Amino acid sequence: SFRATEPPVAWSILPQTSLIGSNVNGGRLLPVKLTRDLGNNVWLLGAVDDGVLRMSKVRVLGPTASTRLGTRSDADHDPSCEIKSTFGEACYSAGDEVGGDAFPVRLAATEAPVAW
Repeated sequence: SFRATEPPVAWSILPQTSLIGSNVNGGRLLPVKLTRDLGNNVWLLGAVDDGVLRMSKVRVLGPTASTRLGTRSDADHDPSCEIKSTFGEACYSAGDEVGGDAFPVRLAATEAPVAW
């Protein structure tokens, strides 16, 4: 039978994670305040930028590495989407897809041990 030599890594998002680029926060870093672990190292990240909910779905690959799975904005989002405990897939689904380079993610993640 196959035996893994190491347990799988589960990543957690650190507060230094930001959205970047000229399309957010007047070109300054926009700290991610909203996070949702979707499992399998896929995370939903969000921040409110001048009333617009900016969201990115990423697969975390390492402490600063990720693959973008989608980027969305929602100017008329539900107020519950601004609260970390109620931010989730429904918020992302309600947003409008925007180009992948609209606001790249500057990721900071850490390994969080998972007990099986």
